[in-house]
Amino acid sequence: MPEPEISHLDSGAPCCLDLEKPFPFPSVNRLFYRALVAFGKLPVYAASARMIAGREHFRGVKGVLLVANHPHYFDSMLIMGGCPRPVRWLSMVEVSRGKFARFFQWIGAVPLDRRRADPTAVRRIVQLLKQGEVVGIYPEGRIQQGPDSVTQGGKMNESLFRTAVMAGVPVIPCVVAGGEDFGQWTGWLPLGRTRWAVVFGAPVAASENLAADVRAALVSLYQTAAAHVNGGSSPTL
Repeated sequence: MPEPEISHLDSGAPCCLDLEKPFPFPSVNRLFYRALVAFGKLPVYAASARMIAGREHFRGVKGVLLVANHPHYFDSMLIMGGCPRPVRWLSMVEVSRGKFARFFQWIGAVPLDRRRADPTAVRRIVQLLKQGEVVGIYPEGRIQQGPDSVTQGGKMNESLFRTAVMAGVPVIPCVVAGGEDFGQWTGWLPLGRTRWAVVFGAPVAASENLAADVRAALVSLYQTAAAHVNGGSSPTL
């Protein structure tokens, strides 16, 4: 899933946005989404030793801002396969209007214009959250690994969490670890045992310390995910 320069969400102060006014936006094509996830799981699961944990944290929660680290290009695919509900990803407006426009529309992606401040994206995210949707973002803004990763103290765009506060919904932190071998053809071989983990954390309530609380949760969750990737736990479904 192409990632946008999410700092452009800083457009438009909340006081200037009419968040109560209906804002029509295409819904997820659930049949297409489910088929995409189902067919995607076949080669991924056949080639991997996986751990997916924390799915129970979505029970009883309506709107959720899903905040994840972003170590490689396969993160969105792995998270979509592990999440019990459709994830509406924040995406670059360029791909949402290009030759893959119909694809991104059917999976319910939220386009963001990176060239300028984009209050429209803010309105869309807040409205979707209020309607009970799961909106997924990568606060690092791009692929980050090692010391640059938020899981190891790297930077993240804390202003993104404003949308959760505006919508009055919690944040569910999510960590992806492993899966780098999918970048090579040998990583897709059946029984290749490519190790990866997706771990969802407990909902973090919106507060003035939200960014710090989410960062701490991501760091903690990464220890659990990394333990599996390093051979310290058994895969779960």
